[in-house]
Amino acid sequence: MATLTADEVRDRVSRGGEPLDESAYSDEWIDGVIAEHDARFARYRGDIPDSAEVVESLRPVGGTERLVLRWPKATVIDSVTVDGTALADDYWELRDGMLCGIDYTWPRRLLVVVTYTHGWDSPDDLKRSCAMFVEKTAAVSRMGGAREVRAAGPDFSSPLLPNATKGAPTGWSEVDGIWNSYPDLRLPGIA
Repeated sequence: MATLTADEVRDRVSRGGEPLDESAYSDEWIDGVIAEHDARFARYRGDIPDSAEVVESLRPVGGTERLVLRWPKATVIDSVTVDGTALADDYWELRDGMLCGIDYTWPRRLLVVVTYTHGWDSPDDLKRSCAMFVEKTAAVSRMGGAREVRAAGPDFSSPLLPNATKGAPTGWSEVDGIWNSYPDLRLPGIA
């Protein structure tokens, strides 16, 4: 599921910006830019801007009470199985992106399969950032691939370039400001 549909983006952009003409910007093009927005947000903040269900397979290497889930913004656990046997809800709980055993240690090397929902469920500010991202990408496309210029003089120009290490993952301050309002859920050492 994506943050917005192509029609929702067209509606939001046509209210305040240059409309996205269907002859120049097909639904497939817009869908591709929406997917890029969502993927870049997930890389920058550690989880997706919408919500999705995922099935994750884990194999604990040692007896542990906690299993770290791939997506830290897990909101609902639908099911947990250990070596094909379903576990009742009173064996585990969801805590801070981890599946924690309640008086239970996850067995060594047995396959644990977790079905859960994760993500931010498309709050309005992330929908707004998605529409702006598409609009600004279209503007760059109209300018022949050149980015907006932050400062310019007779001998220099300073384009707005992405720099995630400095809090500018897209290089567009409005979009970056929204993204930076969300906590960083990335796990150190895990790409």
